[in-house]
Amino acid sequence: MKTLLSGGAAILLVAAAVSDFRTRTIPNWIPAFLGLLFALAAMVDPSAHPPLSSVAGAVLVFIPLLILFARGKMGGGDVKLLTAAALWSGWGQLPALLIVTVLTGGVLAIVALVRVTARRAVDTLALFFPCSATAKARLWLEALLRTRNVDALPLGEAGLPYGIAIAAGGLSVLYPFGSTGM
Repeated sequence: MKTLLSGGAAILLVAAAVSDFRTRTIPNWIPAFLGLLFALAAMVDPSAHPPLSSVAGAVLVFIPLLILFARGKMGGGDVKLLTAAALWSGWGQLPALLIVTVLTGGVLAIVALVRVTARRAVDTLALFFPCSATAKARLWLEALLRTRNVDALPLGEAGLPYGIAIAAGGLSVLYPFGSTGM
């Protein structure tokens, strides 16, 4: 039962990452079901998921995230997803959750900057060398990046799809590095 619940949580985290990447939104039902699965897991095995420790970790994460949300620095879906993931981490694994989330978010930011910079470099070349070779380079770049609207993905008004980073952090808590099983 414990493996089934953590597997369900993993599926929900992956669903949140995919949704955030594709639509820049995380449906409310995903963090809600993550919380529900945690409650079930805590009832099945309270020693593996101590409720008091888990709620303390979630509250510790939620309060600063709520402030970031109120200032427009973080999306509401990200706040809910990271708070639900903090339930699964509990107090003991909260640093691991946050470190993996932040590092993965940094990688996402670097990838986004490289994509936007590459597109802008090709656009700049097209200004100085308006020839078919530059047009072919731009088409090749668009095919490589698989989008015609590189500036909007993943940077732009919608920001980074940070649900991907949160999912990576949550998965690292559910399945710690070097573990051989649940």
